[in-house]
Amino acid sequence: MTRRELALLLATGAAALAARVPTLAQPLVEDHAFRQTQTAYTALLFHQGGIDLLRPKLPTLAASGDFPLELPLFQANAALVMGAGVPPDAAMRLTALFWWLVTAVLLWLLVRRIGGTTAATAAWLAFIASPFGLIWSRASLIEYLATAGAVGAAWTGIAWRASGARAHWTASVALATVAMLVKPSTALFWLAPQLLHRGEREGPWLRSRLRPASLALAAVPAAAAVPWVLYGDAVRRADIATAFTTGAEQREILFGTLAQRFDLGQWATALTPTVQLVVGAPLVPFAIAGAWYALRSRDRLAWLGVLVAALGPLVAFFDLYAHHEYYQAAISPALSALVGMGAAWLIARWPARARPRATALLVTAGALALVLAAPAVARIYGGVVDPEGILPRAAELAGVSRADDRVLVLGRSYSPAIHYYARRRGLALPPALAEQDRVDDLVARGFDVVAAWDPYQDPVVIARHWPWTGAIGPRQYAVAAAPAGLRGARVRATDDVAAFDAAARRGRPLAGVPAAIPCDGRTVALPPASAATWLRLDVSGLDPRSLVILDGALAPLPARTVVAATGAAAIACTRGGTLRVLSAVDASLE
Repeated sequence: MTRRELALLLATGAAALAARVPTLAQPLVEDHAFRQTQTAYTALLFHQGGIDLLRPKLPTLAASGDFPLELPLFQANAALVMGAGVPPDAAMRLTALFWWLVTAVLLWLLVRRIGGTTAATAAWLAFIASPFGLIWSRASLIEYLATAGAVGAAWTGIAWRASGARAHWTASVALATVAMLVKPSTALFWLAPQLLHRGEREGPWLRSRLRPASLALAAVPAAAAVPWVLYGDAVRRADIATAFTTGAEQREILFGTLAQRFDLGQWATALTPTVQLVVGAPLVPFAIAGAWYALRSRDRLAWLGVLVAALGPLVAFFDLYAHHEYYQAAISPALSALVGMGAAWLIARWPARARPRATALLVTAGALALVLAAPAVARIYGGVVDPEGILPRAAELAGVSRADDRVLVLGRSYSPAIHYYARRRGLALPPALAEQDRVDDLVARGFDVVAAWDPYQDPVVIARHWPWTGAIGPRQYAVAAAPAGLRGARVRATDDVAAFDAAARRGRPLAGVPAAIPCDGRTVALPPASAATWLRLDVSGLDPRSLVILDGALAPLPARTVVAATGAAAIACTRGGTLRVLSAVDASLE
């Protein structure tokens, strides 16, 4: 490497980092908040309670608290950054950015070995200036630790074939193992470059592939990853809340269907971020030319492996790429490498005196790619980006609950974002799981608060699994075995008729309450009560999901046999049918 080349790499690398620094303190909710906060929560728990790689915690998904998915090396790394005094969100972004930069350096080394310095420098620039990289290089995701290991394994594996040095072989196996343990779907296809490459010192291609040391380049990482995958599946299968995340249950989500691969609309969805963000539309012709040029080069077999790394994950895990933009991180180094070869091809075919024009053409195409992607990139520079409104909901939950409360969150599928920003533990319950007969197995584990994203749509009827329910916020309920556990909620419900009888004994009958209330959502006036309004109801025949509203500022209650509220001026009921009032009492809540 010449001094000029080193200066170029350092200057452009510094500029790329500078472009990202202003965004490192942002909350992890701009996109794919569920995955970003899932990664961050485990790291935060490592920071608070110590690192245990074999039993990573995610109490918002696993009812038992244990959630071994990927080996949490990235989370452990981020926890160490938090330990140095960096706030959690910034620590997650900073850790991701570090491994993105490591990936860029290793990509430059790989492409220089198999494509030359010009291709390597162009690949470096394509990678660090990619609009996709601007957005996702500082996200709280494991992706770039996996790409760093995978690209590094390809580089050192190819170096071993050329040199035979044990250090290169050891480094390749170690890096591939890290990548395979962190994210097998990334690491698997990046094994191709070093497995296909034929070094000048090697004999016939097939015989050299069958050497024990050559086979071990893939066999050792696989041998390390398979037990971890089986262990993680076994732990998650044993928990009702995570059984759906095992490989067997997720097969269609992971791989998609054959029909999807014949659906042009889904291909357009999957390839749009590839073209617009990862490569950049103006650079696509250079990537195609680069593939053509690479497959005619001296190291064509290694480049064939790079093509496998670029296309294999997309074809194999089609459904994931069609629904999760961040998965493109796995193929982004390979695509940048092809752009680099395309640039080298263009420059090599221009006369030396005209090469500045070729360089200008490439720079113009790259700049145009950034301009076209500006609307997507600009979002990360707009301050706090919270399109789903997660932060105010989390603040709301934190305001009505205690730090040691266990919170059941409805309406966010299995996303831990609300828990993470409220700094609460508990469980995020997908609707399908909330409707299972075994839901009692979950609620029996002990929760203090139920929080719904939209109580009028989410299955808040689950609160009936506790003897008492109290509305403590516009979307939050205290749930308890006795009234004392309701935190003084001024609106509450139970199926304990004895509680109504006790209120009747200490209070007085309340006259003027309608005998029947249509459950059509319209409010019906109630007579004023000096203490609190207690209603004994007949809820038979109502939809099990019916809700009763006694205070418009608080969450609606699941319809139960007894409801009580202070200051209730009206009542409403939802989902059809008729709510019949059997008796009414004016009595204190306690």
